[in-house]
Amino acid sequence: MPKEINFFKLNKRLVSLKDVLVSEPYEEGLVVYVTNDEMFALVTKNKDPINLSLRCDKNLGLLLQKKYESVMSGHRLNKNKWITLVLSGQLSLDDIYDLIVHSYNLAKEIK
Repeated sequence: MPKEINFFKLNKRLVSLKDVLVSEPYEEGLVVYVTNDEMFALVTKNKDPINLSLRCDKNLGLLLQKKYESVMSGHRLNKNKWITLVLSGQLSLDDIYDLIVHSYNLAKEIK
């Protein structure tokens, strides 16, 4: 994993988005990010490498899963609406940040 990808930098990026609430309601080390009363990101911060689950357009998610072995369907989430990224260095920081914004925007559109 590139050294610039760590929980603190990832968390800073996630909370920099407008109207984001952060909690650990399920288990210690599983951080949940919510906007518009909808989850848009889950981070397993105590895992190495870190896992980041995000909302994702189904077709984009399938494309990413075919292209990268570090992208899989959402772990313990709706496989049609979520992907999980294993932050092992395969995806660039810019790609990760773009997917975060994509997930955030999908959560904002709900309701």
